[in-house]
Formats: sequence, C-alpha cells, structure tokens
Amino acid sequence: MESHKSIKAKLRPLLEDFATVEKLTPTEAATKWGIWTLFKTKSMEELANHPDYLLWKVYTKYWNKYHYSPA
Repeated sequence: MESHKSIKAKLRPLLEDFATVEKLTPTEAATKWGIWTLFKTKSMEELANHPDYLLWKVYTKYWNKYHYSPA
C-alpha cells in the first residue's frame, strides 16, 4: 500500500495544473466535476467513497493552502 506522502506527491502536479493552467477555483471545479449533483443524490457514506468528491476535497484543501487569497 502506498504511503500518504507518496500519493500526495503524485497528486500535486495534477492539483497544480487545475489551479494554474485550468485556473479552477474549488467552486468552479465542483460545478465542472458534478459535485453539486452528488450532494443532492448521494449519502455522506456514498460521498466518502466517491472518487470525484474525494478529489474535489483534496483539491479544495490544496487550493486553500497554496492559492487562496482573500479579497
């Protein structure tokens, strides 16, 4: 099983691409990836195992740490 750091290192370039190339905020990513629909149609237990939702959560955390700047 891969370590948390190993998985994080593999995801970082993807997350950076979303933020700098696609210029997606977490809200825009949620719309693009259908997260709002998932909130309406899935239970919290189902969300906890849904790959798009999990990616969005990781991306939101990444965005808030490295790209968020209050207006």
